[in-house]
Amino acid sequence: MKHECPCHGCLDRTLTCHHVGQCQKWEDWKKYEADKKEWEKQQKPIVSEAMVKKAYDNIKRKARGWRRRAGGNHDG
Repeated sequence: MKHECPCHGCLDRTLTCHHVGQCQKWEDWKKYEADKKEWEKQQKPIVSEAMVKKAYDNIKRKARGWRRRAGGNHDG
């Protein structure tokens, strides 16, 4: 379910709507989106720095056209 911002199509919209306490519908939507983002963040697997570095190294190797051969040597 997509939960759209209540500002779309709002007839009471002003320049100060998004200031704290001005629009209760927007405040509720903002809290909902923050909670959703936090929940999604908790669902992701734990990623270590070593995993990130290895993924980055693999991207570099692929971009340079290096292939793995017996003995660990690279074409190059």
